[in-house]
Amino acid sequence: ACTHRPQCAHQEPWCTVDSATQASGSAPGTGPDPLLPGDWRPLRLWRISAEVLDTLANRGEFAGQRAHLSLLTDDLTHRVVAAAVGSAADWNRDRSIVASIAPGSLVIVDAEQPLSVGLWTAVCDRGAELLWPVGETAAFPVHHRLPDGSGLSRFPGVVGATRIVRVIERGASTERLITSILDHRKAPAERLTAVY
Repeated sequence: ACTHRPQCAHQEPWCTVDSATQASGSAPGTGPDPLLPGDWRPLRLWRISAEVLDTLANRGEFAGQRAHLSLLTDDLTHRVVAAAVGSAADWNRDRSIVASIAPGSLVIVDAEQPLSVGLWTAVCDRGAELLWPVGETAAFPVHHRLPDGSGLSRFPGVVGATRIVRVIERGASTERLITSILDHRKAPAERLTAVY
């Protein structure tokens, strides 16, 4: 059953996502990724946007003509773990997704998204780790190089030891990955790149 039905042209897919979310929960057979040492359960965070009809209700609900859907899926089974729909900068949407993340998970942000210190902190506070792609414009100068070629850096403009991140260069690609897993022995750079 639909718990949230936005007034848009494509209502049924929202219902399908919601039903799949309720049905999947913590599916049997999910577990650690064989590519990773350790026991992390890989979850992938997808962000999708779609046009909605230009109605007064949609303007109020989505603050424009686009609805934004966040999906959290199990990276091994591809089952939906959590889903939320809302406007572009909707912290409530992210908060509802974060509430479904179990300790011991590795949350992989699927595509380059604006880096959110709030989302990063919320996921880490749940006892999970993150792997997030960032473009060349994001400033993450390496302060300490690690034996696997990755390096330690900090969130730009944020102080405190909890904001240290590990930066992984992706070969010839200008895209880099940042992760909250600081110990290169627990998750070598080549393994994290392969998982991504």
